[in-house]
Amino acid sequence: MEDIGLFKQGWKWLQSKRHCCAGSRTSVMGLRDKIWIFVEVQWPVVCGGCARLGGVLLWLLIYWRDCVVRGIRSIIEMDSAALLIIMWSSFLCLTSMSCLVYVLMSMTDFVQKESSAKQAVREDANSYNEMKRIINSMDHYEALGFSCHKKFDATFLKKEYRKKAMLVHPDKNMGSPLADESFKKLQCAYDVLSDSMKKSDYDEQLKKEECKSVSQNSHKDGPDYCAEESRRIHCTKCGNSHIWVCTNRAKAKARWCQDCCQYHQAKDGDGWVECKGTLVSDRPPKVEIPCTFVCAERRIFDVSEWAICQGMACRPNTHQPSFHVNMVELEKTTQRSNSSRYPWDLDAKMTDEEEEFDLRLQQALSSSLFWETPKRRKSWSPFKLHRKKGKKQGRRSYP
Repeated sequence: MEDIGLFKQGWKWLQSKRHCCAGSRTSVMGLRDKIWIFVEVQWPVVCGGCARLGGVLLWLLIYWRDCVVRGIRSIIEMDSAALLIIMWSSFLCLTSMSCLVYVLMSMTDFVQKESSAKQAVREDANSYNEMKRIINSMDHYEALGFSCHKKFDATFLKKEYRKKAMLVHPDKNMGSPLADESFKKLQCAYDVLSDSMKKSDYDEQLKKEECKSVSQNSHKDGPDYCAEESRRIHCTKCGNSHIWVCTNRAKAKARWCQDCCQYHQAKDGDGWVECKGTLVSDRPPKVEIPCTFVCAERRIFDVSEWAICQGMACRPNTHQPSFHVNMVELEKTTQRSNSSRYPWDLDAKMTDEEEEFDLRLQQALSSSLFWETPKRRKSWSPFKLHRKKGKKQGRRSYP
């Protein structure tokens, strides 16, 4: 019953669309009539063109046949001397062409050999330069061609290692005394940097060596430093002592300001950070370690070694001091006359511009001790911590 109902509905729908079918049939028939009229009009033109083209092709075929027949007759009727001359000319043409082909092939082969020889020499030179570079590298990052501050993933590290290993491999550079040493150094660098634990330990070691090099460079006597007025403090963080190098800077022109492009006056207790790489604006800045300075007792001290050990970080070349240190002279005691190590404490007040300084600065400084030199024992005043509550205008104080 349901099928009969569906059939009736379909039949009714077809009857309702009958006028659409009639219109479509009329359109198709009209299109057919137009095509037929067009063919009737254009057919004589097409037939005439095909007939003319066929006549031209037939004339060309007949002319070619006549030329072939005349050529065969001329060869048959030709004398033996003329025929021999034609054959000898054909032979010379063939041999000259073959000689030319042989010359071109030999020249191509020579060029390929020459290019391969130059490529081999270039590869040997690249391998030698790469071996010398790896041997003269100072650390594992430089051996692999990376920068210490560049981030890279394991895939990129492996790709660079394979590329350089193919250049310096001993099997490829047989007889070279640098191949074994450079390959071992490259492999050692890859083993360390590919392991996360070894890489972190190695980075810590590089950081310590960097601190040591900064300390050694700071200790050199020169026109900008005064070694006799320097101070040495004991750091409880690393267990070693750090030197505060006394500089010959004047208080009137002590702090470099990048915004004003000039030096500002410093006061006792001011602390700031400078970066020489940002002083030159027309050249790309060099990656340099910022220097930290403190003004104490009308002198400017370079405390970069100590600041690196403490992990201090702040924006360099600011208009205002990065931090302030309150210095209070302590009364002379019997302990001062018997020892060269004096207790001191620090009240580090950060300016609002340097919000990134944290409490670790105060804690690290308050846990250190000054060692004063005999020449400055009477005039050197240690730092003393004053605990304050609340906030002052433009500064923060830590409890």
